[in-house]
Amino acid sequence: MESAPVGPWEIANRVARGFFLFAAILVAWLFSHLGLLHSVLFLILLFMVPRTLVTRGFLLWRKKLAIGWWRNALRKEGRFYTAQFILRAAFWILAAVALKAAIIPVQFERSEYSGLIAMIWIAAALLVVLDALPSATFRWTTFVGFALGAACLLWQLLAFHSTPAGVIVLAPPLKGEWCILHGGRGALFNHHYPHREQRHALDLVRVESDRTFRGDPDKVESYFAWDQDVIAPADGTVARVFDGIPDGAIGGSNDSNPEGNSIVLKLDESRFVLLAHLKQGSVRVAKGESVKAGQVLAKCGNSGNSNEPHLHIQVQSHASLWDDANRTFPIHFTRGIGYLRRNDRPNFGN
Repeated sequence: MESAPVGPWEIANRVARGFFLFAAILVAWLFSHLGLLHSVLFLILLFMVPRTLVTRGFLLWRKKLAIGWWRNALRKEGRFYTAQFILRAAFWILAAVALKAAIIPVQFERSEYSGLIAMIWIAAALLVVLDALPSATFRWTTFVGFALGAACLLWQLLAFHSTPAGVIVLAPPLKGEWCILHGGRGALFNHHYPHREQRHALDLVRVESDRTFRGDPDKVESYFAWDQDVIAPADGTVARVFDGIPDGAIGGSNDSNPEGNSIVLKLDESRFVLLAHLKQGSVRVAKGESVKAGQVLAKCGNSGNSNEPHLHIQVQSHASLWDDANRTFPIHFTRGIGYLRRNDRPNFGN
C-alpha cells in the first residue's frame, strides 16, 4: 500500500476530503428531513459510475492502480485494500437493496419499474467491479466515509424490517386495496420519520390494477383515492375539525395548512387519531360529536401539504398535531398485514 507524501498539497487535499465528508453528513441529514434521502442516494449511485470510470482510467494511465492486491488480501500489505473493497462493495449493494425497497412500483408502468430496478443493480454491480481495482494510495477519509455510509444503510434496512413496540390497533379507515406511500421506521422509507410529531404516520393511496390513477395524471379526479369514503377507525369523540381548505392541484402543496381538511378523533385522554388531506366540504361530523367505528366521516381529497389524493392517518398523544409534546404511536389495522411499511398493500375489503 502506498502512502501519499505529506506535503502542502497533500495536507490541503486531506483537509478538503475531511470537509467534504463532514458536508456529506450534513447534506444527508438535511435531505432526510426533507424526505428526499432516497432520491439523493439514487443520484449518487448513478453519478458515481461515470465518475469512477474516469478516475480509474486516469489512475491506470498514471500506473497508480493497485492491480493484483487480492494476491496479498490477508497479508499486511493487502489488508487495507481488502477492508476498503469489502466496505465499498457493501455500501453499493446495500444502496441497491435500500433503493429497491424505497421505490414505489405503483407510481410507474411495469416496464418503467423493471428498467429502473435493472439500472440500479447494473450501476451497483459496475461500481463493485471497479472498486476491485482501487487506487494504490489508501485514503482514510474515503474509507471512513464508506464505513459510515454502509453502517447507516444497514441500520435503516434493519429498522425498516423491524416492528416497534406499543402498536395501536385500529379498524380500517378505508375500503378496497391501498398502498403505503410513506410508512415504517427510517427516513429513507418514510418522510414522516425524522419528525417526532409524525413519526409513525401512514400515507395511503388507492390502488387498482397496480396503478394509483387512470387517465390524465394532472387531474385529481383521475386518482383512485379521490372521493373515497374515509371511515372512523375506532369509537371516539370528534376533538377537532377543519373543512374549508380548497383541494390543491397535483404536484402542489399548501404549506400554510399542512394537514388540510382534517378530523381528529379522541379515543381517550392520551390517544387521538388524525385523518388528514380530506376533500373540501366532505366532512360529515362536527366537533364534540360521538362516532362509532365504521361510520363514514368524510371523503379522501388533496387538501393541505399533499401532492396527490391520499389519506394521512396517525395516532398521536395530543389533539393538535403541532403541540410541542405531541408524539405518535405505531399503527396496526385489524384487517391488514401487520405493522405497515412503505409499499405494503393492505386490502380492507368492500
